[in-house]
Amino acid sequence: GLPIRLRPEIDQPVTRPSLQENYDRMVADLTLALSLLPVTSVEKSFPTVYAAHALLSKIHLVTGDYTKSLEHGEEVLRGNYSLMDYNTINPTPLRPFTNFNSEM
Repeated sequence: GLPIRLRPEIDQPVTRPSLQENYDRMVADLTLALSLLPVTSVEKSFPTVYAAHALLSKIHLVTGDYTKSLEHGEEVLRGNYSLMDYNTINPTPLRPFTNFNSEM
């Protein structure tokens, strides 16, 4: 497991929880984030509820809980996304993709 500091005091001893305790903490934090994050964001670089679902899906996939992974993955796919048409992109510039494009 990784050391997780849950309080800001620097004099608190840092313990190394088990890997399962790390995963449990991440799932608990992300479950709380689901109720706090917006569905859409004002900036493309700000997280939304779909980012929390995506990370929860990945964590459940890694831990072998495929049912929950699928549930969160399906929630991500319910998002309002638009794909870029790669046939319309000019490949000659050094950086053919703009920052904060529609797929970000």
